[in-house]
Amino acid sequence: MATPFATIVDLKSRPSALTEAQMDGSGQLLKDASLWMRVWFPGAADAIGSNEDLAEALSMVCCSMVKRALIAGEREGLTSHSETIDGYAEQVVLSNPDGNLYVTNAEKDLIEKLLEVKTVTAVSMTMRGT
Repeated sequence: MATPFATIVDLKSRPSALTEAQMDGSGQLLKDASLWMRVWFPGAADAIGSNEDLAEALSMVCCSMVKRALIAGEREGLTSHSETIDGYAEQVVLSNPDGNLYVTNAEKDLIEKLLEVKTVTAVSMTMRGT
């Protein structure tokens, strides 16, 4: 089994509203997030030996993915929140209601830049016939 990009110690070292119990139980999520990152960013695991910034970025993003998954049911992960006092009504929209593991566009860009991934673009050309 491949080594996760981040550990529980890495997760605890970053500021978070997660409880100690959530952090202590996050080992499998860190492994899951690492697996997803190996699939989404082929070659990343091989490149970390020679790229310290990439290793730190993979750890940081892995921790962020797990944090987003764990706060799915907490107020921190809200897209919007509405509250009415008279007659009491409350509406909450969670940003990640299923607790899915995902990377943001900014995280994807960071890792791709550190991996030196070149974006391929297509150009349409018309050649003159003879």
